[in-house]
Amino acid sequence: MIINNWTDHALTENSGTITLVAGQKYDIRIEFYYNNGGAAMHLLWSSPSTSKMVVPQSQLFSTPAPPPPGCTYSISPSSRTIAATSGTGTVSVTAGAGCPWAAVSNASWITVTAGSSGTGNGSVSYSVTANTGPQRVGTMTIAGQIFTLTQSSGCVYSISPSSRTIASAGGTGTVSVTAGAGCPWTAVSNAAWITVTAGSSGSGNGSVSYSVAANTGPQRVGTITIAGKTFTLTQSSGCAYTISPASASFPRAGGAGTVNVTTAAGCTWTASKSGSWITLTSGTSGTGNGTVGYSVKVNNSGSSRSGTVTVNGQVHTVTQAAN
Repeated sequence: MIINNWTDHALTENSGTITLVAGQKYDIRIEFYYNNGGAAMHLLWSSPSTSKMVVPQSQLFSTPAPPPPGCTYSISPSSRTIAATSGTGTVSVTAGAGCPWAAVSNASWITVTAGSSGTGNGSVSYSVTANTGPQRVGTMTIAGQIFTLTQSSGCVYSISPSSRTIASAGGTGTVSVTAGAGCPWTAVSNAAWITVTAGSSGSGNGSVSYSVAANTGPQRVGTITIAGKTFTLTQSSGCAYTISPASASFPRAGGAGTVNVTTAAGCTWTASKSGSWITLTSGTSGTGNGTVGYSVKVNNSGSSRSGTVTVNGQVHTVTQAAN
């Protein structure tokens, strides 16, 4: 009780103090004393930020009268799961004849479109707005019963860019994520040579940073799964080749020679030669380390000559004497 002045008196202002929380509704009960003569009653309020004034009608809410004794209520269904797109629905109310009831939405995205009140059996229609965020749950109070609506996630994700080509030396990069407010996402590398360095998880708009290790092998392709989308990284070949020996000399009679190829596993190579008097006998192509075999014909030209065996840009020089 805030004010108590249950006495005969002339028009008098009485006041009391109570702590109120903005947005919260409070029950108010007023008992009016009257014993002949003039009568008047005004309900006022004030606060540190509001001067004394009559409580606005917009801030007063009626309380439904309690149902008559013996009234029982049930609703069907008592819950529903609805798609992320907008939609509508109906809830049936079962009540005794003359038993009043009301329907109120407890979520801003649920609207009672018909049947906000009734007596006896009836129905309540509602609409649900489209959901662009994560799954949400809201309720309606119908005839004192709770009807629960679960709306599926409406989160939509996109990433930019969706792919990139990076040099064999490696490097770093960033991918932007676009998503609705509150929509959760994660980022996971699907390749050992790609590391997510920041933004492994988030919600709403954000970004993912990554690093790429140097590549000493052939071109490779790896991916990062970001917010359910695939970001593709193509890294250029890092293959390097060396050969030995760098040269070989043969007498006029000719002979056979070999060239040893050294490179990383998975790196492909091919061998070619110059001069019709040189024949590649083995190892014209390969992967990783390998050997190229060749033969040199008899020199009947009367003069010395030279030719080459080339493996992926590396040149092995062959010379042959005239006598």
